[in-house]
Parts: sequence; C-alpha cells; structure tokens
Amino acid sequence: MVLGMRADGSSPIKLTTTGQNYMPTWSPDGRHIAYYSLRNGEYEIYVINTDGSNEHKITSGGNNFQPVWIP
Repeated sequence: MVLGMRADGSSPIKLTTTGQNYMPTWSPDGRHIAYYSLRNGEYEIYVINTDGSNEHKITSGGNNFQPVWIP
C-alpha cells in the first residue's frame, strides 16, 4: 500500500490497492510518487500522482527495485 498525505503529514490517504507495494519515493516537484510493486510475479516500478490518479507502470520485464528520482 502506498499512502499520500499533505506536506505536514496530516490527512493520509490510501493511493494503491493492487499488489504488494514498496519504497514510495516523492518526486522532486512533489507531484508524483514512484514505487515498486509485486504484481503478476515480477517487481516493476510504477508512478502515481499524489492524488491517486494516473497510476502507470514505467518498467517492463525482469525485476526492478528501488526507484530514484533524478532532478
């Protein structure tokens, strides 16, 4: 599960409901969260908007871990 919240840490909301999700990492601009997820037998990296919209996979094949943003 990946949680989103306000910058002060209040009002947490559940952003993901599918798979086992790990290592949520905020983008430098604060608009997106990257994380890796175990779905369909492989770990893949996903990105989601901080409001929970527009979740999409950005890797394909193999096992991909620990997303890192590069400003």
